[in-house]
Amino acid sequence: MKLYIFWNAIIHRIKSKHHSYNIFLADDVFVNLDSQVLYKKDLMFFLEKSVDYLVNIRINKGTGINSPFSVRGCGELVIGKYAAIGKDILVITSNHAMNFANMQVTLQNKLGFTSVHGIGEKVNIGNATWIGDRVTFLPGSSIGDGCIVGAGSIVTKQFPAFQVIAGNPARIIRPRFSEAIINQLLDIRWWDWPEAKMKQNRVFFETNLLEFCESSVHLKSLIL
Repeated sequence: MKLYIFWNAIIHRIKSKHHSYNIFLADDVFVNLDSQVLYKKDLMFFLEKSVDYLVNIRINKGTGINSPFSVRGCGELVIGKYAAIGKDILVITSNHAMNFANMQVTLQNKLGFTSVHGIGEKVNIGNATWIGDRVTFLPGSSIGDGCIVGAGSIVTKQFPAFQVIAGNPARIIRPRFSEAIINQLLDIRWWDWPEAKMKQNRVFFETNLLEFCESSVHLKSLIL
């Protein structure tokens, strides 16, 4: 089943015999399709047809997604604010139940037996993150605010904020900044600012933080 988002409302729910979808798109979410930027439209989720479950997807303010972007499973997906997400992303939010002789839901339903429901596990993509092309997120995985995930990575677990992550399975390559700068950024939480405040703080957004980390001055000194 393909679910296309073609509306301007904040919340949209679709119900069918076997599905209940709860999908939240915040303001200013945008998707790139064929080099054209489209706001709040043509966002595509690939959702399973044969399983009875509730799908919860929340995409927060200012996040940009390059298509195709696929979500599979019965768990929850939350994407933070101002995330930059590449092409060919796959998010899997549940695993098959493994404690039965048969693990296929379709066969179990066809035989008229109790359905072998998948086990949903939340996937969280933090604020102000950058996800390279062809990244896969497995059930229960998460990346903290400010993380970078290298192209082709498979994210299998939880990672703290402001880390550079890559590989199969993904691992921490290095932190983006010093511990002091990371703590300051997590305290400032610029992604929660209104855009009017962002526009007032050109110096903060144009400062090279790798150079600034050598200074004893606090980042808050750059903020108006």
